[in-house]
Amino acid sequence: MLSTVRTSKVGAFFCPKRQSNEGGPFAPSLDESLDEQYADDKYQKLFPYCPELPADEDDIMCTQERLFTDIPKTDSRYYSVRPCSPLIEVEDGGSYSSSDLSGIYSDSCPRGKTFQACGLALDGRCNDSDHHFTFKDKIGKVTHMPDNSEKDKYGVSFNDGRTVYWFARSELIFLKPPFNYQIWYVQRNRSEKIIQKTKPFQVSWPRCTFDSINGRYFPYAQLDDVGHPVVAT
Repeated sequence: MLSTVRTSKVGAFFCPKRQSNEGGPFAPSLDESLDEQYADDKYQKLFPYCPELPADEDDIMCTQERLFTDIPKTDSRYYSVRPCSPLIEVEDGGSYSSSDLSGIYSDSCPRGKTFQACGLALDGRCNDSDHHFTFKDKIGKVTHMPDNSEKDKYGVSFNDGRTVYWFARSELIFLKPPFNYQIWYVQRNRSEKIIQKTKPFQVSWPRCTFDSINGRYFPYAQLDDVGHPVVAT
C-alpha cells in the first residue's frame, strides 16, 4: 500500500517518470534519439520532480504542501518533493505505518529498497486514502533463473532489463510469447538511427541454451557435434 497522488498534489509517485505515464518499475529506458531526449528533458521539469537516479534504480517520492513562509523567494513552487518516509513498527506484534500512510499494516513490502515506504496488507485492502499497488497481471521478462526453484527467486524485469525485482516461483505464471525474435528495419543517418518497422517471428526449435554461469539464457541455441541442442547441467 502506498499513498496516491490526489488532486491536491499531495501523495506519492514513482521515479523515474515517463511521458507515457509509466513510472518506476514500468519506466523504460530512453533510446538514443535526440528528439526523445529533448522531449524527456522538458517533461522532467514539470511537477512532480524526480531526483537524478542511477539507470538501474527506481524510487517512490512523496509530495507535501509547504507553509508560505517556508518557500524561498527563488522558488515559486508551492509543493515540495521528498523521499517518502520508511515504515516503522508502531505497535507490538508487528504492525507498521509511517507519517505518509493513513493506515497500519501487517508488514513492509517484500520488494526491496524501492518499496521501503510501502505497507503490506495480507487481505489486499487499503486503509483510508492509501492507494493499492500490485504487480499482479503485469507482464515482465525473466532475467534470472534460480538454481533451486523451491528456495531461490526469479529475477523479473518490467522495463526490458533496466531494473529487476525478485519473485518466488509460486508468485509467477509463465507465459509463452507469440514470438521470440524481431527483424528491425532501421534507417541510419549521421546523428541517429530511426526504426522504420519491426517484424516479429517465432523460433519454436531448438530452444535457447541456458547459461548456467550467468544465470540466464543465451539468445541462441548451442548444438553438439551431432547437431543436438546442448542441455545445461
